[in-house]
Amino acid sequence: MVELLEKDVTLLTTWETDSIGRINGFRLISKKELSKSLLDSIETFLIKNSKRFFSCYVQLPGYDNSDSYKIIINNLSENKEGLFVNAAFPGELMTFYNYEVVKKRHGKLSKYRYLQKQIKRYLPLSP
Repeated sequence: MVELLEKDVTLLTTWETDSIGRINGFRLISKKELSKSLLDSIETFLIKNSKRFFSCYVQLPGYDNSDSYKIIINNLSENKEGLFVNAAFPGELMTFYNYEVVKKRHGKLSKYRYLQKQIKRYLPLSP
């Protein structure tokens, strides 16, 4: 991750998951060339270590929370082929990094530390 941040790499990814969210495959799109060792390390971390995406849902209009949950879980379990999840790295999390470094005079703030701070800031907002 540090290598990606230092080289200002942005990624758009598509993750192929099974019905319980385990990652089975992925595709990365980047304007910058990515080394095979970096791609292998991403694959090792996510696929070989059985990392998962957890399904989140929003209450369906016209249904209560319990019925919404049942409908969504049934739809997910019927899809035996799996799901596709799109994700961007680092997404919008690094938007104000330059502002923090220049305007707030945090000249020694590493991109990695800033990203960690942003993740901790937004993680409590996720379900």
